[in-house]
Amino acid sequence: MNYTLWPFQQKILDKIGGDTLILGLPTGLGKTYLAGAYLRRESSQKPLRVLFLTPSVPLGVQQTLFARRMFNLGDASFISGNIPPDKRNALRVWNTGFAISTPQTFFNDVLSPFSLSLEEARKVENPIPMLFEVFNGAGFTLPYDVVVADECQGYIGETDGYSILLAAKACGSRILALSATPQLHAPRRLEELRRVFDQIEVFSVEDPTIKRYVPERVVFLVRVYAPESLLSVYGQLGRVAQRYQRRIREVYGPEHLRKYCKEHGLCVGLLALKMLKFRLVEDGASSVLKYGT
Repeated sequence: MNYTLWPFQQKILDKIGGDTLILGLPTGLGKTYLAGAYLRRESSQKPLRVLFLTPSVPLGVQQTLFARRMFNLGDASFISGNIPPDKRNALRVWNTGFAISTPQTFFNDVLSPFSLSLEEARKVENPIPMLFEVFNGAGFTLPYDVVVADECQGYIGETDGYSILLAAKACGSRILALSATPQLHAPRRLEELRRVFDQIEVFSVEDPTIKRYVPERVVFLVRVYAPESLLSVYGQLGRVAQRYQRRIREVYGPEHLRKYCKEHGLCVGLLALKMLKFRLVEDGASSVLKYGT
């Protein structure tokens, strides 16, 4: 590990225990550094296989470079959905000891045979015993000892990321979830988090022991050239999404827009449009050419 922790980071690390934890630590205060220190501490007892989940390809590449440089893991591998599934299978990509991947790629390769069971599990109050029986009956174990979920606030709900967390919990893998915005104020989100996490720790930037280490923030505004055609597509997607929102508000009420609904065609359409817009600006036009929306 090519770094040392600040005192407040060490204090947080000392609190991490048991199987699971979520950190609501503000952006820029070293959540990934904490993850590395946690993995170093745990691996000193015995070797660990680690799955590091990131919500997007750019973040996956960034975390892979970070792991190689700061964790001294030269063989850390980013497993991308751009590699065809049959080639990933032939290469046995999940045999690596430290895998960085998006939730979708890992779910498609490893957990998709259990998709129906995971869908049913999300409907019950205590899904872990049910999934334990399913996995045990199939002779399945998660191929990783620790799952690190970066930016995990987007995993909760009917997502592949949430399914991975439930599977990890049922299989006895430890989970370290990292988030700057855990959004614990939402009752349903908090309920779903508690199905996975035994221990939830939230840290505020106003805590004096943290605030003294917060670096001064400098904001630079950089104008990046974007083709008019790209901006036109992005703007039009936004206008269509607004029409979907108005229609959902009329049919299901304004509160429905706050839910992660995949039951109604309108809601699924709105979700697809938002994801398409996001991918268009974060990953570039090439990432949406075969998106199917």
